[in-house]
Amino acid sequence: MKIWWCLNVVWLLLFGYGAYWFLTQKNDWTGTPQTLESRILSIIALVVVFLVILLIQLIIGFFIAKHKNKKRQQTNQV
Repeated sequence: MKIWWCLNVVWLLLFGYGAYWFLTQKNDWTGTPQTLESRILSIIALVVVFLVILLIQLIIGFFIAKHKNKKRQQTNQV
């Protein structure tokens, strides 16, 4: 479970760095200056990816907790 939490912290740090990078860059990859609208769209795309990853992490966390409780119940019965 500790590894799962560490991976969640890594994802959160990557999200923060990505948001910072999108907000501070002056030009995109083609050399076109970034406008406020394009920065907002980039952040929205990053948030959508973050939410998908968050949903996957929550599902994995649910199964880890379920497995842990099942294992704990088995050891209490013996």
